[in-house]
Amino acid sequence: MLSTRSVHAILLLIAAILWGLAFVASKWALVAIGPFSIIAIRFFMAGPLSLLFMGKKGKGTNRHMLKLALIASIPIFLGMAFQIVGLMFTTVAKSGFITCFYAIFTPMLEARVKKKKFSKAYWTLVFISMLGVAMMCRFEWGEFSWGDFLTLLSAFFFAVHIVYLERILPQFPSAFAFNGLQSLFMGLWGLIMALIIGDKLDLPVLFASSLWSPGPLLGILLLGTFVSVVAFTIQIHCQKKIPPNIVALIFLLESPFAAVFGHYFLGEVIGTMEIGGMALIMASVALLPFSGPRVSPNRLEGIV
Repeated sequence: MLSTRSVHAILLLIAAILWGLAFVASKWALVAIGPFSIIAIRFFMAGPLSLLFMGKKGKGTNRHMLKLALIASIPIFLGMAFQIVGLMFTTVAKSGFITCFYAIFTPMLEARVKKKKFSKAYWTLVFISMLGVAMMCRFEWGEFSWGDFLTLLSAFFFAVHIVYLERILPQFPSAFAFNGLQSLFMGLWGLIMALIIGDKLDLPVLFASSLWSPGPLLGILLLGTFVSVVAFTIQIHCQKKIPPNIVALIFLLESPFAAVFGHYFLGEVIGTMEIGGMALIMASVALLPFSGPRVSPNRLEGIV
């Protein structure tokens, strides 16, 4: 019988796999759809789907919850926007690496806002895991591009979102309820930006592609369902039990998955150094439960 902690760890692993797949799905979608149009379409798909699954638990939704979901949608929208625009100017593997800087920004924000202190064991694991993602990028920082800078900004806003969720999630009846409301607001922001800049929406190219093979249509479907509904809902559900800095460190696993999917679907190269980097990331996440004493049976707070 798996413990509650183990179940949540497995769920976060599934979410990390889906985040990794999102990099490739975004590359596919960008062939026919501009970055803000992608955000609008995927979250207008995800919002109704999430609200459909929330059932009776969503009947407690009120104006205050709408306000909290609206505020939460702003940093995650900015993170998504900077990430997907940056992805137009960098590789999937490098984007996956730089995005992982939220694992550093998250505890930094917690230390600043909540006055939390983190153990040396935790920071050691963060260093090891970031060394791993750097190895996956082959330490090639001499060509730090505009796309890389935008991706770094996205990592900061993702960290803001992760920290903010811990504060507001107890006020929502279910993870689906929150995700549905947040998704609708994100779709709205995406639509507004797409209209302002005249974002690309090449419908002939989009519908000329197949749902059963790599292309824009499959990409937007994966983003709007598995990533925006399943992965986000998992994150929201697990953050009711697991602190933000732990969630951020586990989500570092998205980097190796992004590289694997980039290699398999886009032909991006994975060599010995990349494999070594993946091993370091997986090892650091696996060692997470041993980084300090537990203070609660249901929360992995041993690293604070």
